[in-house]
Amino acid sequence: MKRRTLLAARWALAATLLLLLAPSTARAQALSLPDVVRRALAHDERVKSAKHALAVAQAERRSARGHFGPTLSVEANVQIWNSAFETQFIDPATLPPGTTIPPPFDQLLGSPFKVRDQVTSQINLIATQPLAMQIYKGYKATKLGQEVARLDKKQASRDVALAATKAYIQLKQAKAAVEIAETAVKQVSAQLDQGRSFFKAGVIGKNDLLKMELGLAEAKSHQIRARAGAQMAQTALALAVGLPGSAQVSAADRFADPPPAFTQSYEACLSQALARRAEKRIAKTRIAQARAASDIAFWNLGPELALIANYQNVQGQSFAPKNQFFFGGVLKWNFWSWGSGYYKYKASKAKVAQAQQGISLLERGITLEVKQAYLQLGVARQMLDVAKKRIAQADEAYRIEQVKFSKQAATTRDVLDAQLAVTRAKLQKSNALYGFYLARATLRSALGEMPGLGRNQ
Repeated sequence: MKRRTLLAARWALAATLLLLLAPSTARAQALSLPDVVRRALAHDERVKSAKHALAVAQAERRSARGHFGPTLSVEANVQIWNSAFETQFIDPATLPPGTTIPPPFDQLLGSPFKVRDQVTSQINLIATQPLAMQIYKGYKATKLGQEVARLDKKQASRDVALAATKAYIQLKQAKAAVEIAETAVKQVSAQLDQGRSFFKAGVIGKNDLLKMELGLAEAKSHQIRARAGAQMAQTALALAVGLPGSAQVSAADRFADPPPAFTQSYEACLSQALARRAEKRIAKTRIAQARAASDIAFWNLGPELALIANYQNVQGQSFAPKNQFFFGGVLKWNFWSWGSGYYKYKASKAKVAQAQQGISLLERGITLEVKQAYLQLGVARQMLDVAKKRIAQADEAYRIEQVKFSKQAATTRDVLDAQLAVTRAKLQKSNALYGFYLARATLRSALGEMPGLGRNQ
């Protein structure tokens, strides 16, 4: 029995070790750039908040639209009195002796009659049609508010798309850095193997071998940092698309090398940005909003007019008609309020001027942003060309140093320096390539386009 128990425990331990040592079968979820942008737009809280703000603005516009038509209201009341109320015009008992009320007035004047029942009720149906320019101006203001909310959502979507695109490109850049670091480790490892052979043969000394081992340690440290950077970039991309930070994701798209040329002139870029940027359209819409508010303040200085119709039903009161109806007009004018309305109008005019000044400031900001993005794209393209030439030079220098080392005409330091130069050149070229795509995404956003979507991702 003890042997069986011990055997079962050994099998359980072996199974546990196999599970722990087995490579992970979880594969990273491959994502394309358009898919990343769409997921980010569906997940991001800023876009969701902008959608709710748009829903609020739509409801406010529909609410303001309802003010154009007449309002219908009903008022009803019921009173229960302590008793009914009766009276008579002449009490026969109070007449002088021998005085009588001739018929038929004796029944009319001498008999009690009911003035009010113990229970009375009244119902009023009221229709009111305001005649005010403020209603139209208020509706116009809410309609403009809806447009502002729509543009705010568009701007938020563009910002989220740019952030998601950058996260995607940065993951590609980090993965490329890992590949470069791994290649460097393999190359230095091969050099170290060769150096050990030379050391055993007495060709190089212990100091040269230690330098090569130190070079391998440095290459591995670069590899560790590159892998950490890739994991961080992967976490950032996973969070951007609404996945847990521990989710395994990969960037599936391939970025052309060399990248496609950007042929649009700066003047064309600036013209497009000024025409399409949501911020400028928001600023113009806010100016129109301020004008509508100023118009409302102006019309509030005058009288308020309204048409009114009323139907009334009265029960339990003898001297009130049971059914009656009237229609007419109402005028209300607060013609003196110690300047309160006037200065409110003056303030609204100042807000219009303030909004108009803001648009010129915004245009200068857009101009500077487009200029900076355009120049950065040009610099990135030039840096890519320089990096390609540097790789060719570094590869050739490394080849020469390897040949020299094999012929014992170069030191280990010379070979390691040449190999490090190759690694740096490759890393600079990779950073320049993805830096170009980052700069292009930034420029697309500055032009009012949606990065990561469309034919020019």
